[in-house]
Amino acid sequence: MRKYISGLLILIPLFTIFIFSNTYCSNASDQKSSSCSKIKKDDLLPLLKNLAPDIEILEIGTAPIEGLCEVAIETKGRKGILYTDPATKYIISGSILEIATKTNLTQERLIALNKVDVSQLPLDNAILMGDKEAKNRVIVFTDPD
Repeated sequence: MRKYISGLLILIPLFTIFIFSNTYCSNASDQKSSSCSKIKKDDLLPLLKNLAPDIEILEIGTAPIEGLCEVAIETKGRKGILYTDPATKYIISGSILEIATKTNLTQERLIALNKVDVSQLPLDNAILMGDKEAKNRVIVFTDPD
């Protein structure tokens, strides 16, 4: 029973996105993907603040589905992805799955968004163990409290 329910929880948002994108794209097939570049953070932020008061927009770009725009956000220290139409009338929260490759495109984008540039970490006061000139390094973070 749990497998059935979890399957439905995955399929319902997928079908919603599929139906919405087909409806929108059929009505706006002449629109270019540059319509997402017309969305300004300052215009979208008040709309999103109604959903989460501490939300911050990191970037706005094109989504993998034609007719949708991707909005990278951060709230309460966590990054996330939302999707909107170019007119910013609708917000979609969920994953976009590519059926042919069985790939979660939203998850891949989140991984890229959360990637940390190790060369930018302040390691001046770090405790060094092993060879200082080693090819590979392991950085361990702890909270002593």
